[in-house]
Amino acid sequence: MRIKTETIAALRLFEGLSLNDLHSIARGCTFNSISSRPGRVIKARGERCGELLFIMRGGVRSVCEGTNAEFVFEEELAHPHVIEPYSLFGVSPYYQKTYRASTAADVISIDKRHVVRLIEGYDVFRLNFLNYVCSYAYHTRCRKLAMAVAGAADKIIQFVLRLSESDRGDKLLKIKKTVLASLINETSARTSAALAQLKETGSVDVGRGWMVFREALFADTGKVARFIL
Repeated sequence: MRIKTETIAALRLFEGLSLNDLHSIARGCTFNSISSRPGRVIKARGERCGELLFIMRGGVRSVCEGTNAEFVFEEELAHPHVIEPYSLFGVSPYYQKTYRASTAADVISIDKRHVVRLIEGYDVFRLNFLNYVCSYAYHTRCRKLAMAVAGAADKIIQFVLRLSESDRGDKLLKIKKTVLASLINETSARTSAALAQLKETGSVDVGRGWMVFREALFADTGKVARFIL
């Protein structure tokens, strides 16, 4: 499909490219359009990543499951958003999460072969791509280190952030309190007390086997790395 240069320019991986470069990419790069109805799985966890995907319109939820199915984590992704560019290359080129349309959604994709050409042919695109991947790796490591020295409430927040792709929107975590305590290396009593404290401030809603973390919680912590594209 043909795509407008202003649409390309709105995507952060293409930010900083000259107008001539954007026109050249619009003419020479193949963009595919995907329209998804509510509930449709756009990409499933474990599926091979062979294209770069951008959410352009509508709602898309990412779903992450624990290694042993001990929890399920869901969040709504704001558009425009690029889906797992770090899974396109490397030793494990497979999607780490499942992405499902929560409303009617429009997604555009670029085949891996064309992404390679963009990386080889445009320095700015290459730098943007490397910046994203390096930032993702850096902040993932920082969040792991932060969990090692934090109190129970901070450990819970850092655990949720490690699973998050964005600091925007509410986050749903389906998990038992005892399992959460084990995963953050805390006692059940301290974990329950920390959740009660967060609930009192209106930051978290807690039910039987589920927790909803409100967007304001992550804005207040000041610990969220804004590297999401």
